[in-house]
Amino acid sequence: MWDFFKRQRLQRKGYSCGKKRREQNRSEWVEALSSSPYVRALIVASFVCAMGVMVRMLDESSVFWNLGGSPLLGIGCLSAIILTAVAHLRIYLCPCYASNGRFLLTFLALLLQLVLLQGTNFLIKLNQLPESSVIYFAPLALAPMLMTLLLGPPHGLFAVIYGSLLGTLLTPNDIGLPFAIVSAASGWAAVRATQSLRKRGTLMRAGFYAGLAGVVACALLGQMEPVWHSPGSLVPWKRLAAEAPVMLLAGILTSTIAGSLLPLLEGLFRITTTVSWLELGDLNHPLLRRMTMEAPGTWHHSLMVANLAEAAALDVGANPTICRVCALFHDVGKLTKPEYYIENTNGSENPHDDLTPNMSALVVISHVKDGVDLALKHKLNPQIIDVIQQHHGNSLIVYFYRRARHHQSGRRRGVRQPLPFQAHSITH
Repeated sequence: MWDFFKRQRLQRKGYSCGKKRREQNRSEWVEALSSSPYVRALIVASFVCAMGVMVRMLDESSVFWNLGGSPLLGIGCLSAIILTAVAHLRIYLCPCYASNGRFLLTFLALLLQLVLLQGTNFLIKLNQLPESSVIYFAPLALAPMLMTLLLGPPHGLFAVIYGSLLGTLLTPNDIGLPFAIVSAASGWAAVRATQSLRKRGTLMRAGFYAGLAGVVACALLGQMEPVWHSPGSLVPWKRLAAEAPVMLLAGILTSTIAGSLLPLLEGLFRITTTVSWLELGDLNHPLLRRMTMEAPGTWHHSLMVANLAEAAALDVGANPTICRVCALFHDVGKLTKPEYYIENTNGSENPHDDLTPNMSALVVISHVKDGVDLALKHKLNPQIIDVIQQHHGNSLIVYFYRRARHHQSGRRRGVRQPLPFQAHSITH
């Protein structure tokens, strides 16, 4: 209610247009849950329970039940791998550990790959195929692909390491070591092939490379048959040519599954991949098209800022695509009153000549709030909204402050950019 009367008073003085803009909501309880250690512990406990269910479904020929001839050693090994994975996130991937959403996504991707591996084992037994066939049919690169696309190559390598270790426990004992090597090779190739992906269509190529890496790893293991091979365990050389196409098709199918899951995971976890950022930077976006027609000077300025931001990001190791797209949208708020900004005046009369310095400052400052309003209306990415809201910081509008001092009416609080919350990096 007090805000209503305040707006009415400002409107009577000519300092407000009376309209209420959209604002970006930041729920405190959501932020608390996103960093709560109890939620993190619940995620780990749920993953352990899921692994326990899968272990109960294994027969006695699996690696898990044959480690040292004792189930206790298998349980200890599984616990050690999971605890090491959590410690790895805590030490080397701190942003992922600190965000429960990303923490959940990491273990969800691993669990999905392991569930599909368990399903592959079941289908192989159902169809009475050789146990070693799991190496060729399983989606070994699914978690590395998803993690690389959603969170970056370091997270993809995390999925390679722990997906291979946990997957080995679920495979038949005779092929444990070959499975771990082939899984690591396929996963590493998937990370390398997807780390610079810029088009969704090329994801299938990454799946092909992952399958090819698996084929090469199997071939090398065949070369070392006296060391690794035991009768009936590893597919011998003479069958490799027949089984290689199966592994290549499995890699392509894995990439298809990853591509199908990407939009769902992006929406659920509010993560934007590089491919989605490129789509957001489409110059046919309604706001950008409006800017080219209604505020051409601002559009040219935004293009120059985008080019500079992209070049700077490449030099400092930030994400150049995010920087470029955010720079394109950072001044969309000027569409509300484009004629009040000097880049759009074309040498004509300056409308600020008829305004007081304080009023001019309010008009200039308002483009930040107007930009947030337009961004929310058009459902832009939250990171773009953060850039719009923070791109001026809380700096003083020096030109109008000096004019106000000249007219003996200047007050710093009226000519300073507002910054409602602490700025933070959005480039990683």
